[in-house]
Amino acid sequence: MPLAAKLDRARMDLLDLSARNRLLNLPQARRSRMLDIVDERATEIYRLLVGEGRRFTFLPGRETEEEQVEEGGAEGGAAAGEALAQPEDEAVDARGLAARHTDTKLQTRLGSEGLQRRLLDLHLDARTLEEEQGVNILFLALGTLVWTDPAAGGQLRRAPLVLVPVQLERGSATERFRLAARPEDVATNLSLEAFLDREHGITLPAFDAEAESETDPFTAYVTAVAEAVHGRKGWEVRPDEVILGFFSFSKFLMYRDLDPAVWPADAPLTDRPLIRGLLDEGFGVEDVDFDEDVPVDPLIGPEDLVHIVDADASQTLAIHEARRGRDLVIQGPPGTGKSQTIANVIAAAVADGKTVLFVAEKMAALEVVKRRLDQAGVGEVCLELHSHKATKRAVLEDLKRSWELGTPRIGDDETLFHRLGRSRAQLNAHAERLHRALEPTGLTPYQVIGELVRLRAAGVAPADFDLAEAAPGWTAPERTALAATLDDLARRIEAEGPPASHPWRGVGLDTISPLDADRRLAEIAALERGLTGWRAEAEVVAGLLDLPAPATLDGSSRLLARAERLAAAPDLPPAVFLDPVWSVAADDVAVLVETGLALRDQATRLRPGLAPGADGLATADLQAARDRLAVLPAGFDAAARDRLARVVAALPAVIEAGSRLAGHLGLPAPETLREAGALIRCGAAVAAAPDLPAEQLAAESWEAERAALTDLVEAVRAAHDARLAAGDRVTEAAWSTGLAEARQAIAETGGSLFRIFSGRWRRANRLVKSILTGPKPEDGELIQLLDRVIAGQAAAARAEAGDALGRAAFGPVWRGARSAPERLEAMLAWVNGPAGDAATRRTAAACADRPLAGDLAARLGAAVAAVADDLDRLAQDRGAGGPGAARHRSGRRTGAAGGIRSGAGGCGRGRGRCGLRRPDRSDHPGRRAAGGPGRSARNASARGRARRCRGHRPRRFRAALAGRRPRGGGLGHHRPGGGLADGGA
Repeated sequence: MPLAAKLDRARMDLLDLSARNRLLNLPQARRSRMLDIVDERATEIYRLLVGEGRRFTFLPGRETEEEQVEEGGAEGGAAAGEALAQPEDEAVDARGLAARHTDTKLQTRLGSEGLQRRLLDLHLDARTLEEEQGVNILFLALGTLVWTDPAAGGQLRRAPLVLVPVQLERGSATERFRLAARPEDVATNLSLEAFLDREHGITLPAFDAEAESETDPFTAYVTAVAEAVHGRKGWEVRPDEVILGFFSFSKFLMYRDLDPAVWPADAPLTDRPLIRGLLDEGFGVEDVDFDEDVPVDPLIGPEDLVHIVDADASQTLAIHEARRGRDLVIQGPPGTGKSQTIANVIAAAVADGKTVLFVAEKMAALEVVKRRLDQAGVGEVCLELHSHKATKRAVLEDLKRSWELGTPRIGDDETLFHRLGRSRAQLNAHAERLHRALEPTGLTPYQVIGELVRLRAAGVAPADFDLAEAAPGWTAPERTALAATLDDLARRIEAEGPPASHPWRGVGLDTISPLDADRRLAEIAALERGLTGWRAEAEVVAGLLDLPAPATLDGSSRLLARAERLAAAPDLPPAVFLDPVWSVAADDVAVLVETGLALRDQATRLRPGLAPGADGLATADLQAARDRLAVLPAGFDAAARDRLARVVAALPAVIEAGSRLAGHLGLPAPETLREAGALIRCGAAVAAAPDLPAEQLAAESWEAERAALTDLVEAVRAAHDARLAAGDRVTEAAWSTGLAEARQAIAETGGSLFRIFSGRWRRANRLVKSILTGPKPEDGELIQLLDRVIAGQAAAARAEAGDALGRAAFGPVWRGARSAPERLEAMLAWVNGPAGDAATRRTAAACADRPLAGDLAARLGAAVAAVADDLDRLAQDRGAGGPGAARHRSGRRTGAAGGIRSGAGGCGRGRGRCGLRRPDRSDHPGRRAAGGPGRSARNASARGRARRCRGHRPRRFRAALAGRRPRGGGLGHHRPGGGLADGGA
């Protein structure tokens, strides 16, 4: 398409020749915030308002019922269609005009309240539009042309003829509004002129406000318009129709400016580079003189920096490119310095002797730049051509003021430029030195200073050692290796403690062979045994001599000397030597010695079958022990007794581990192995808890809203997967754009060749292109991509709908649809798995050190596993293959494998799901026998042993250690599926 045709099509896009344009079709006043002036003469209004500069006020009328509904006026209005009163006796002037037509009061149909409200709306809207756009669009339309629209079945349309720029004024909120003409040119309806010329071939006359004729300019114009449309059926000119409202024809002015006919023949519009680039040839890629990452100071000298406000490197490059005549598009969010850059570009152009036209859509942008120019002293060279400042008088005064300033006086700035360049070079050299890597370390001073500042801010105290001699010679690899060594040393000290307390402190060997190591280990072991024996013997000797035990080998020499002196005496108590028995009963002593020798011989024969420490057996009463062991089966041999001894020896470890874990979790100590297994599971669940605040772990929503939370996590996962599937093929704005209609339009048109004629497809195509980051794919792939985005939007909407629930359940992890699904799924899996009950979650929330809970649970599991096999064998030994053994074997399969797995899971206070409870004190087996008759010394001894371990052993464990049978079953009492029952411990 030729360039002229493209330009004409672009110009036509600026025109609105439809019935929606109020310059071609005036709407009803009550529906469009316009004000109808009735029963007035437009000629007189033009004479008084424009010719004499008079100000008009407004007179209210009597409202019709319809206007009361529209304007909310007072009651008592006139009937619909009733005209204003026309007194017959009203005075007329020499021209035959009534007084109401020659005064400065404009009559309206609206009541007083409705009139003031309409004027207030017009005043506020006009002021807002002028402040934002810098253009006044409030006009008083004088005269209308009534024409028929064949496109609408011959419907009548009204178009204003003459537009007088006006403004509404009032001194205060209590005063009435006044209408005054603005000091601007009266305009005609340019859109109507273009419409009649293009559609009907009618050329309207020109309006000449300065023409000298017998009639006023307005009357002459409307008369000429009436002659131009004469002969058109249904067309007429109504010269006295007057409307106050908003009319904008700024786009028509652009339409007229882009007409090639108004441009000089030697410089046609179509030869302008910008026009050719925009409409035909495009803009080629120009060579970039400067890279954005390269410092600009070496490339642009001080004499080329014509800046009136501060500019950074990127702004300086933009200003320099503009001075070189480049076409630029500068983008950036608010606050990034665009107005400063514009001010600098204008100042640089003025310094280069150029003329600049600064155009902005908002008047605020013009004022910001003008204010910066004024602050820099350059505002005097600016001519403001917007709003009330675009009047002829204001323009002439600005030109006069600029002219009187004269030619700027420019001195010799070569010396100043030289000094500025030298200062700038010094500053740049300082920055370069700060960022220059120093050999051999490879560090810059900036990095060193920054690290020192960081350490000081973190509260790290200065070191008490000096590395000034060694550190400067470290290379980067050496420094990295030393840092790694320090990190490793710190980790080792943290794990093994300070070196001063290490067992190997003081060892001077750097290396040792395996053979030497074996020799040293043997020597150390022998030395340890010797020291242990010496310590034991020294304590015995010191006790015999009633002296303190020596702390060192040197201290034992004095003890040894005294012991050697006493060693020469017989090995008898001192009182023996003074007892008179040696004198009066020597024979009896001899018999006693013989009996003792016989007893020693008997003990020697029995000792191989006795346990260590059973030397007092000869004086013990063994009958009670015999009666107690009578319940054991005949097959309860020595191996079974060994197993029982191992269980008794290992139970304190189980009790201690269970008490530590229970205390750490704030739960009762376990009293049975079943409860120990439940406690192990509880500790493992606490250790596996996600890293969330306590209020989220124990949130009640996990109990009442678990299904909704599951749906919420699935929605976040779906939104996340949709974004991953879409990748970087769509922009971020795509996820908040409605695409369903566009997807439907593309899917329905398919690959049709005629779809480009479908407005619906074109809108969809534009929308889809706006969200794509690359070329548009084929329709099939595009529809799949849109489906992913739409599905992701739906999932994100579901996630955002549950935002309150997500925040309550997930806390800081919850970020709506942009949350990390892996962390949410981990929390959900924990709740649905080991923390399925609220008690476990509350325990995890209350636990201060969850990893420690896992370690303690593992320790308890290991302790339980250490006794499990022996307990199984003891049950078989006692049951001898009977029904109890069968029950135990069935329960053992669900029992401990690194911990007891029988019974319900979970944990909590009271019985809960884990069954942890504290039995009543009456359940203690010792309570029943405490007051019984005939208590023997052996029972008292047993009770004494039990009392000595009450401080740290649960009652049922204490009963087992004391040799009693607890209530509810003794040793080996089992339940199906549960391992050892409550009494089994």
